[in-house]
Amino acid sequence: DGTGSSSEASAGGRAPLGPYEQALVHFQLALLMSEPPGQREGQRHSAAAQQLLEAVADAHETAGEIDRALDCYRLYIHLGRALGRFENIVEGSVSTLRLLREERRTLDLLRAYEELLDACAEQREFHLAAGQCREAADLLTRLGLPWASLYRRKAGEALLRAASDNIQRGGPAQLSESALLQAIAAFNALGDFEAVRLAFEQLAGLALPEPSRQRYHRLSQRYSVARLPEPTEPPPPLPAALRPSARQSAPLPPIWELDLLEWQAAGDP
Repeated sequence: DGTGSSSEASAGGRAPLGPYEQALVHFQLALLMSEPPGQREGQRHSAAAQQLLEAVADAHETAGEIDRALDCYRLYIHLGRALGRFENIVEGSVSTLRLLREERRTLDLLRAYEELLDACAEQREFHLAAGQCREAADLLTRLGLPWASLYRRKAGEALLRAASDNIQRGGPAQLSESALLQAIAAFNALGDFEAVRLAFEQLAGLALPEPSRQRYHRLSQRYSVARLPEPTEPPPPLPAALRPSARQSAPLPPIWELDLLEWQAAGDP
């Protein structure tokens, strides 16, 4: 199982595998056994890989080896993608974002945010996407960088999609109401009163108590005649390297595969 007991090591004249190498073994076995009939065994290897990767990442972080810790979390995310486990993607991404924030590596940080937002969109996790966008906006504001308003708008748009998705699934009207009110707060902070008006119109159309619907209708009318502020200059687009096409054409290098090739080339089975 890749743990390499000491007795086996002495018999073969080889030291036992370290925790990182064990993690790679479990990772590969989890991928190989991700389908029946070995799926249950694959889940065991997946859990072992995650446990080892967390421990190795913590050790690297304690030693100040941030890039090696990031490699471990990148592998953690890759395992989640390969096995279709969104919770693994989120856990690995949250740890990655934390380290990149502490290191003030802004470009890498924004790329990690964008990759997590892509995963949220695929899984229709719009509330989580909105929360991550607000977090990114607050950070960019503190750093004095120009893309904060872009992420605030993304947060508002994600909340609109959350409300729409809840309506399509026949969910409680109060959930859509909450998402729309949060979207209104985001658009109001941007001075986008037309988006605020449209959101109030959606609120007026929900299956809510009549007094609430009437109030939202009045507010939508009020915004339709409100004097709009002078248009502000839009924020600059994200750097080209962060756009989806650029990220797809230049993905992050699979460090773990390079490690495997290096050991193979060195004749170290």
